[in-house]
Amino acid sequence: MKGCLGVIIGNRGVFPGYLAEEGRKEVVDILNRQGIEAILPSSNETKYGAIESFKEAKKCAELFCKNRERIDRHLSLCRDESDE
Repeated sequence: MKGCLGVIIGNRGVFPGYLAEEGRKEVVDILNRQGIEAILPSSNETKYGAIESFKEAKKCAELFCKNRERIDRHLSLCRDESDE
């Protein structure tokens, strides 16, 4: 393995959940093909394996803390299609 990333897939309730789920699978696949291990919540731990609420963010933080010795860097992805 070339390293390990703690990955956060952010989601907002205004977007269909399947977009976060599909994006999550795509990102993990790309990282794995590059030899990079990804540590992120599963779809059993959070809705669609993404982070949408404070409660889910706390679960993600706990996961990252448990794996802090393995994680080299963090990657945060969040869908945004607004004019904000």
